[in-house]
Amino acid sequence: MDQATPKTSKQVRQRRAFVAIGAVLLLAGLLLIWVSSQRSSGPLDGEEVRLPDTAFDPNSSRNAELNNQAECGAGELQVVAHTDKDSYAAGELPQLSLSIENTGEKPCVKNLGTSQMVFEVQAGAETVWLSTDCQLEADDRLVQLQPGQKLKTAPLQWDRTKSAADTCDLQEREPVAGEGAAYHLLVAVGGVPAQDSKQFLLH
Repeated sequence: MDQATPKTSKQVRQRRAFVAIGAVLLLAGLLLIWVSSQRSSGPLDGEEVRLPDTAFDPNSSRNAELNNQAECGAGELQVVAHTDKDSYAAGELPQLSLSIENTGEKPCVKNLGTSQMVFEVQAGAETVWLSTDCQLEADDRLVQLQPGQKLKTAPLQWDRTKSAADTCDLQEREPVAGEGAAYHLLVAVGGVPAQDSKQFLLH
């Protein structure tokens, strides 16, 4: 009996850790913030303000209204991958995010819930981490995008470990290489991928 106690505690800690990861992914979708209503291909700027909660409530009358509006086509959206830095010191954790902009001429709606978001880290041609491998409680959220409006997700912290669907219950996962190794962040939302990846270095 005494030998079983540590195992049970370990399982509890594992479950709590993965629930926390799922909460972070959920927040990445829920905390979409308004960045700029001006059409721009340059760096993100302007005051960041959270979108009204009604824009994300799947049971609100607003969403019923949005369902009747035209969906944003892939050619009307520009998705961009972002990291908070270009280079990270040993032990420093990258903050990953994505932005999406309506480059069309008319308002349109898009499902920007966490069920539609994919964050992928590659080393060369190898995928070392994928946000959907151990994602929990993914949701669907209809959002209306005005012409030229750009939204950016809240940062998602990557712990510099490799992921796979069969590693979700592990207490510790294999860390990726550092010492100046180059990685690329690829993102997609609603089936629309970013045209370019974002390179960053890990030391």
